[in-house]
Amino acid sequence: MKSFIKQLAMFFFIVVLGSNVQAQIIGNTAPGRLLPVKLSIQITEPAISNGEWATKLKAVSIKGILTGNVERITINAKDAILLKNNTFIGDVQLTKGRQYFKVSAYDKRGNIEETEFTIICNADDQGPVLAILEPIELPGKQIVISEGITAIRGEATDESGVEEVMINGEKASFISQKEFFSNVKLSEGPNVISIHAVDKSGNATEKLITVYRSSDTKGPYITVLEPAVTRGLKVVSKKELITVRGFASDESGVESIFINDRKAILNPSGEFTLDISLNAGDNKIVVQSSDKKNNISVDSFYVTRTMEDMLSPGKYYALIIGINAYKGELPALRNAVNDAKAVEQTLKENYTFDEIYTLYDNDATRGKIIDMFEMLVNKVTKNDNLIIFYSGHGDFRQQLNKGYWVPVDATTKSTSGYISNSDIQTFIGGIPAKHTLLVSDACFSGDIFRGITSQIPFEDSERYYKEVYRRSSRCALTSGGIEPVADGGREGHSVFTYYLLDKLKSNQTKYFTAGQLFQDIQIPVTNNSEQSPIYQPIKNSGDEGGQFIFIKK
Repeated sequence: MKSFIKQLAMFFFIVVLGSNVQAQIIGNTAPGRLLPVKLSIQITEPAISNGEWATKLKAVSIKGILTGNVERITINAKDAILLKNNTFIGDVQLTKGRQYFKVSAYDKRGNIEETEFTIICNADDQGPVLAILEPIELPGKQIVISEGITAIRGEATDESGVEEVMINGEKASFISQKEFFSNVKLSEGPNVISIHAVDKSGNATEKLITVYRSSDTKGPYITVLEPAVTRGLKVVSKKELITVRGFASDESGVESIFINDRKAILNPSGEFTLDISLNAGDNKIVVQSSDKKNNISVDSFYVTRTMEDMLSPGKYYALIIGINAYKGELPALRNAVNDAKAVEQTLKENYTFDEIYTLYDNDATRGKIIDMFEMLVNKVTKNDNLIIFYSGHGDFRQQLNKGYWVPVDATTKSTSGYISNSDIQTFIGGIPAKHTLLVSDACFSGDIFRGITSQIPFEDSERYYKEVYRRSSRCALTSGGIEPVADGGREGHSVFTYYLLDKLKSNQTKYFTAGQLFQDIQIPVTNNSEQSPIYQPIKNSGDEGGQFIFIKK
């Protein structure tokens, strides 16, 4: 009985105690709801460190462990797979760069737990680099093959490695790690060949080439009509510009004609023309013709143009005057005629001159000198070259500010028998030569200047000679300025003429300008006499900055 009462008392104690606990729980929660169990998310794959993970993969699986009564799990708002052991898995696709992910867990009561992390994708998203080695592709040119089969050979490179190369749907063979090849059958006409390469990341690159198969493998037949080409013989032209003319024919049709890499005018009949500029020396002319099937034929020949043809289309004239035999009030000279005759001989023996006129001593009268100038005015043409050398007395009148030549028949110091520098200037301006050079070895000869034209700096080049020849020149090279000059000198010549002759004789170059001659004699004459040579354009005579050019034989 006591045992029964004791058990009954214990039962009531437990009931009361349980009621108090329930009351306590209910008192701490909302009416009708149980205390929620906290949710948690633990990411097990990938291994996130400091909120980030890097990969080269394009797709990954996100796995994790959940705590709590999870009903739904999402990754970036897309449902993942919830497994029975309270784990989950979700596959995601990646693009190159930084991507943010949010994993959200939901229980049945609407509670949410979230975690965030970053995946940095360094995946290879570029297809292999393709380079076609065979057949060779030339910019703007078609690939033409006559055989029925051609080898396609190339290189495929990729940082992740090349998985395969397909050529027209057939798997190519690899010669090495990156070089592949395959034989492809060709049909007549154009064949489009596809080269498709895939890397180990699944990226693909495709390249298309077009190969033409043609049984016609010969280029057009070329006939050059102008200039008249004879094999084994040089074609010589005196013109700076020539016209190349001819015919090209081909059964498939002529596509184009290029002459020295310049496109020629091509008529439907196959006639072609193009103007070509010539330089000094041998000019190679290359005529290249292609037909509609990209067959090419080439013909070539040479056209020769000498520097003489470029620089001296006209004649070379010389007027040489030397006077020793003065009479009356004017003292005779010792070296003037010897100087003039030595200049004449040097020009004849060493340089190209067509006609040389001379007036020595008694022939060098005022009338004959003026007659000679008038003859040159009428005879010399605009393409010709003229040198005038004067050795004799000169005079300068300070009151008139004018210099003069003194002819042999002037027996007094009156200017009535002289020839003024202004008259000489007028004649030189009236002689229609391309280039006129006056060389005067006389006292006060520098009066003929007082006008300066800018000169082209010398350089030993074809371009320089062409340019100074193209420009007209009217220049004077004098033994001194407005000052007396010595008659005596060295070896029977004046100092000025001695060095002038020395440089003309010792010159070994084919072309020698008056400016070069002045540079060579200026210092020796100045150092060995009381005079200083001058070389300048003649005032108001039509000088355009060119140069008289001596052409050595």
